[in-house]
Amino acid sequence: MKFVCLKQQGTLRPLGVVGEEALAAVADGAMVLVEMTKPRNPAHHAKFFALLNLIFKNQSHYRTQDEMLDAIKVYVGHCDFMYLRDGSTVARPKSISFAKMDQLAFNDFYTRVVDVVCQYIIPNLDKEDLKRELEAFAA
Repeated sequence: MKFVCLKQQGTLRPLGVVGEEALAAVADGAMVLVEMTKPRNPAHHAKFFALLNLIFKNQSHYRTQDEMLDAIKVYVGHCDFMYLRDGSTVARPKSISFAKMDQLAFNDFYTRVVDVVCQYIIPNLDKEDLKRELEAFAA
């Protein structure tokens, strides 16, 4: 059962009828396993794509933004590896859709992307300069 909770004073409280009913069905003192995820922030997702757009306009290696995004996913390790019969390996980038990645995972992904951009896509780009450029670009 999945439901949304709100953290208040160090405890999680269900939001809505579904969550309240699910929690009420658990006996006092019973142990439950909780998987915590944080819903994705649409504004952070938009900021990420503004970052991609800015980076794409300031590089000359990748032909399309999608190609660059796939390369970045591989650089940060957000991919699966497929081993071919000839012994070669192919990286298959994973999805960053809202359904596949919660906000906690996206925060980590975004941080690693900024590192990769400054190290490989536009070498020697300063992170603070990138942040300032992104703010000006997205304004």
